[in-house]
Amino acid sequence: MYEYRILAIADKLLGWMDLVLIDGALDFLEHNEARRGFEMLCDNICEVDVALTEAEYMEMVSLGYDFGLDLHGARFKCIDGLRT
Repeated sequence: MYEYRILAIADKLLGWMDLVLIDGALDFLEHNEARRGFEMLCDNICEVDVALTEAEYMEMVSLGYDFGLDLHGARFKCIDGLRT
């Protein structure tokens, strides 16, 4: 279930991020490490300052909530700052 949501976000990032950064995060999905893959994807998004739509941001927050991540931590503060 999470894997499909992460893949949908990654698909939207094609063209905005280097494929190597996306694939690195998605490699975790093949090993049933969806949470770690999502965390890495978030970190990579922040690293390259990808502009996120409100819908993309909300999906990322929703996934973070579902994974039980700290939505007030640095990772999500960075992502919040990338909303357009």
